Amino acid sequence: MQERKKGRYRHFKGMEYQLLYTARHSETQEEMIVYRALYGDGGIWVRPASMWDEMVERGGMCCPRFQWIAEMEPGEDGSGQKQTMAEEGSVCNTKSFGQRSC
Repeated sequence: MQERKKGRYRHFKGMEYQLLYTARHSETQEEMIVYRALYGDGGIWVRPASMWDEMVERGGMCCPRFQWIAEMEPGEDGSGQKQTMAEEGSVCNTKSFGQRSC
């Protein structure tokens, strides 16, 4: 399995998530990412690693679906945080990912 940094990631639509673990699907052996929303009820999600790592196109710009932004602080669990896309902004809107095609 590919090593990925644990910590905070920003989804290309702007919300933040915490990468918890990498895992394998029990039937297909596909690599999966287990992550938690750092907003709302802090739901736990699973996504194929191939999707986690892929580049996406949005508004004519190419950017990573999830971009690592920081390590989690000790004891930080993300609960009680309120965050909106307008507050944080989209990863695709940052100048560092201004590619035109994926």
